Amino acid sequence: MQKYYERYWRRKPAELEDFTYKWSSLISLIPRKSKLTILDYGCGKGKILSLISKMNPSAVLYGADISEEAIRVAGKTVPKAKILVIDDEQHVSLPAHSCDFIVSLDVIEHVYDTERMFEEFNRLLTKDGTLLLSTPYHGLIKNLIIALIGFETVFTPTTAHIRFYTRNTLTSIVKRFGFEPKIFGRYGRFYPVNNGMFLLAKKVNTI
Repeated sequence: MQKYYERYWRRKPAELEDFTYKWSSLISLIPRKSKLTILDYGCGKGKILSLISKMNPSAVLYGADISEEAIRVAGKTVPKAKILVIDDEQHVSLPAHSCDFIVSLDVIEHVYDTERMFEEFNRLLTKDGTLLLSTPYHGLIKNLIIALIGFETVFTPTTAHIRFYTRNTLTSIVKRFGFEPKIFGRYGRFYPVNNGMFLLAKKVNTI
């Protein structure tokens, strides 16, 4: 999988296609409290991490990605952040309960071992820590439209997306791994054919 994402990030710009409408929906959810430890899990080339650095200059920042190319660029983009490797077990080399806030934008749909990833989110976050996720939106009406007129475009065998979430499945999995959903929203286009969705959740149990 790592070789795939080396190729992926060599040809992708730091600012992905959906950045403008996605970030405008999420910016208010980024914490400004001083001296927080914030991890961008799946940071890519560091675009979001650089914006967080400007919004909260006192935060201790970490980024993590599976791609060495992404890590190399992110380290130059956000020199104050420490950029780490996500290994094949979805693990990041940080101590347990060391992060106050984890942001992971449009990452969870790329990961084979979903359970291991959410276990890692729980391990890394402090008691009452916060997790912010975004992922492409899939709901009943949108999925019916895709099945009728867009199946081969959305589910092309070369796509990087291997998991497809509805609001229910996203909410269910965060609850299963010790989180309480707090804020849910959609962005891009209009309901019920939104491009994406986000979920802010608080850690309530250590698993």
